[in-house]
Amino acid sequence: MLRLVIDTVPALISATDGDSNFEFVNRKLAETLRMAPEDAVGKSVGDLMGEAFGQRSGEIDKQVFESGETIAAVEVGFDDMSGDSRTFFTTRSPLRDQDGSVRNVVTVSLDITERVAAERQLHKISSAVEQSPHAVIIAGPDGTVEYVNSRFAEITGLNADDYLGGDLFAWSQGAKPPQDSEQILREAEDSGSARREFQLQRDDGSAYWCREMTSVIRDDDNEVTHFLSITEDISEHKQVEAQLIQTSKLATLGQMAAGMAHELNQPLYIIRLAADRCLMEMDAGTLDAETEQEHFQIVSEQCQRMADIIGHLRIFGRRDALEPSLMDPATCVRHAVDMVREQYRLENIEIVSDIPDHAHAVMGHPIRLEQVLVNLLGNAHDAILDNAADEGASLKRRISVTLADNHDSNSTCISVSDSGAGISEDAIDSIFEPFFTTKDVGQGMGLGLSVSHSIISEMGGELTAESSDAGARFSITLPHGVEDKDA
Repeated sequence: MLRLVIDTVPALISATDGDSNFEFVNRKLAETLRMAPEDAVGKSVGDLMGEAFGQRSGEIDKQVFESGETIAAVEVGFDDMSGDSRTFFTTRSPLRDQDGSVRNVVTVSLDITERVAAERQLHKISSAVEQSPHAVIIAGPDGTVEYVNSRFAEITGLNADDYLGGDLFAWSQGAKPPQDSEQILREAEDSGSARREFQLQRDDGSAYWCREMTSVIRDDDNEVTHFLSITEDISEHKQVEAQLIQTSKLATLGQMAAGMAHELNQPLYIIRLAADRCLMEMDAGTLDAETEQEHFQIVSEQCQRMADIIGHLRIFGRRDALEPSLMDPATCVRHAVDMVREQYRLENIEIVSDIPDHAHAVMGHPIRLEQVLVNLLGNAHDAILDNAADEGASLKRRISVTLADNHDSNSTCISVSDSGAGISEDAIDSIFEPFFTTKDVGQGMGLGLSVSHSIISEMGGELTAESSDAGARFSITLPHGVEDKDA
């Protein structure tokens, strides 16, 4: 019965003498050695398990014989008969004669190869997470933080230990734009992950930008067991992006220069007419106070018109702040249309707009949204002129601009449509890629739509394009902004 039990247990059991020769081998060990138990008896450990292993084993056996005490919890490894490395958790105990002297050493070994491999893999993953250049946070299903890597403190300036046991989003309170933590978790559960970009301020007053991705970890039953948050510092990326946006903006101003010159020439011409008429009446002696006041009023109004044009150009061209704010998109759309309307009219291009006086506020940069719209209007303008050159001047030249709030989806949609030739199937999937352009060499760098797409994405919105026989249509969808509760 005892032999049956020993042969049944999932452990390697043997008894060796003072010369490290096997006097007993159970079935599990014999299977590992690929021989019958009786064939192993009388052979040394070194003969069956390798000389190096046999030497190490003999040294440990000697310690047991000399001390008469058990040596437990020793991790040993050797290459089995297939050449595979195995790891065992070994205990060696003395087997005594009736007179108490040590007769044999009984070795019981448990194969822990798979456990050791799993531990090494876990250590590798743990090291990778700990040494990641991004902040890594793991929280339970209720959002309670269970793990924070060292990079978290470097990015945020916060003490990671103080954050353990707290709420997953506690560290990003005060983010701009404001973040809805419940919505982020819902999105992560529904789609697998949720992404956001926001700006924060460290305790020392320095501002920094973060890009965070929150994803879910599920068990075999598809239940959420943890939330994983990975955050990277994108402050340098934002600086480069702002520089690229500014470069694109100045390029747009350069393209608008001719139209702006005409826009300024009109009020200058009106001022000159008013001044010339005053001079004529003065020479004739017929200038009265009422006429003089009327002409000075014309001059004042036209000067104000020029000041408004120049002032808006200065605002449009300056580098805007990195921090977003709540704004009325309807105002941005009107400003963008007003900037190009006169120039396009001179080229017989009509802009038809349907813009309400006010729209629901969105979070972002007003000038950047105007830049996107001016870019889309410019592309529509070029598409119409190119189509007219190919098909003839009799074609309708029209750009349609609309804005509408969608309260069901809590979003605002802005669309810019043109009567050009549309976008080819080959190009429509690539038009938002940097440096992609369908224009002739020297007519564009291919950055306008890429920068526009980046600006709208940063606002949490979406910029899409569609094409038909009637022309191209670009649509901007922006989420409604929310007030910062901590502001």
